[in-house]
Amino acid sequence: MQEDRGININLLVHSLGNQFSRNAVEKGVFNDDLSIFDNIVLYQADADNKKHTL
Repeated sequence: MQEDRGININLLVHSLGNQFSRNAVEKGVFNDDLSIFDNIVLYQADADNKKHTL
């Protein structure tokens, strides 16, 4: 259970920020501990899709 810090920390990422966040998690930037964030919102991800048409 998360302790009460008296503040809320939210992370909102948009477009390429989604890829940046994914890479940060994969490379261990957060040391496998994302509990510092109360909410994480991945908004309109810029993600590759093989069947996506332009």
